[in-house]
Amino acid sequence: MPFFSVIIPLYNKAEYISVCLESALNQTFEDYEIVIVNDGSTDASVLIVETFTSDKIKLFHQDNQGASKARNNGASFAKGEYIAFLDADDIWKPNHLKCLKESINLYPNAGLYATNYAIKHSKTHTAPAKLDIDSSESQPTIIHDFFKASLKDTLVWTSATSIKKETFLSYGMFNPIYLSSQDLDLWIRIALKEDIVFHPKITMIYDKSIEGSLGKFEDN
Repeated sequence: MPFFSVIIPLYNKAEYISVCLESALNQTFEDYEIVIVNDGSTDASVLIVETFTSDKIKLFHQDNQGASKARNNGASFAKGEYIAFLDADDIWKPNHLKCLKESINLYPNAGLYATNYAIKHSKTHTAPAKLDIDSSESQPTIIHDFFKASLKDTLVWTSATSIKKETFLSYGMFNPIYLSSQDLDLWIRIALKEDIVFHPKITMIYDKSIEGSLGKFEDN
């Protein structure tokens, strides 16, 4: 049984999925599987995935139902004890899963684990997320006020997050009734009751420059 199951929802990301998958396969922590849920793609996304020969990759298909349903269905296929999410147009640095494992080792009873991340605003400008936290920390730490930390950018970004599969299921997973911010809804529900552990190292890059990205819409 792998330690992590990496869940990637895939819908018409032919331009990005190859680099995303390469970043997922280039992890220094190696005990994981990659669960890709094709959400009814109509472009070459699936063909590109099928060019990869790694035994870590498992590809599943569903009719187009949105990212939340794809992630939720991915959890049903996942064999790992912990789930790590990765969107098909985001990129992990090689230390991403290693840092999440460090956080889990230090705080095994936490409800949610997040790493620091950078935001690609344009082709020429990438900057760290703006978080209201103690920037002097160098080790994973418990964040006592998720809401204060998230006043600018959210403390917990989906592609920089891991959660125990059992916990994910117990909180009802992502609510597909919301057209966007389904992930933020879940993080808030968890933050109200559980400890959130944050690793200060930047381990992933969220590409906000992509037109039509759900993450560009703001729901207050």
